[in-house]
Amino acid sequence: MLVDSYKLFLEDARRIPGFKVGTKDDYDDIEQIANCYVKAERLHDKDLMSSCLSALMVRYWYMVPLIYEKSKSLKLEIEDAVDLLYDALLKAFKYKSWLDKSKSVSREKGAVEKCINRCIDTVRQAAFQQSNTDSRKLNYMTFSVEESVEKFGDASEVLFVEDRDEMSSIKELVEYKLKTDDIISALVIDSVCYNDCFKRGNFNMSSVVSGITQKDYISSFKNRYHVNTKLCNKIDLLTKNNRKILSKLVQDTLVHLKQDKEIIYNAFGCC
Repeated sequence: MLVDSYKLFLEDARRIPGFKVGTKDDYDDIEQIANCYVKAERLHDKDLMSSCLSALMVRYWYMVPLIYEKSKSLKLEIEDAVDLLYDALLKAFKYKSWLDKSKSVSREKGAVEKCINRCIDTVRQAAFQQSNTDSRKLNYMTFSVEESVEKFGDASEVLFVEDRDEMSSIKELVEYKLKTDDIISALVIDSVCYNDCFKRGNFNMSSVVSGITQKDYISSFKNRYHVNTKLCNKIDLLTKNNRKILSKLVQDTLVHLKQDKEIIYNAFGCC
């Protein structure tokens, strides 16, 4: 229950000396708590990091019902709004935009709060994007396999899966491809799911290519899969190829994926 979650966060937050119950409007200590987390992270003090996160959850607890109300179309439970807030705080500490290049604290007033607010919006937008992707599932399933075979050499059909929590399977597939350094396969699989690759019910390969050349999409891809710096550089290098080269890479990848046992297993539940 919501009250139980709050009690757990509060209990953890009270391990910080002098911490008091209240929202950020009651206590002007958001920057202090955030910088405490950063310091604890540098010292690898996981207990203090947890307490700082919990303290910020308490300070921003008033946001839970607001996130819930603004996200009604997602059909969330109120507890899901708690998860979104927690994810937003984790994202804020991943980027730490209130710190300057020398890692010293920025003197801009409210910089930490601005960062957290942006991350809350980003996490909500990602949730809406996921919801929109799920809602397009029926469009995926109406795709004509016969037309796919005719146009793409029987290559694209393996990317269309049955009703068995397919988005979870797709995420696992993309993560696997990134882990094995098969970046183009990861991008193609993800682009098919997250970009509008269907025109009047028919699969459109050019939309896959267009998708992976868009900066906003690539940025979302990197964030979605927590891509490290090394892979980020490889992705940037790959997507800088001209459209003709990318089109050939995508088409070859679709053919290759048909023979990929990992794809076949996750898509059809067999080896």
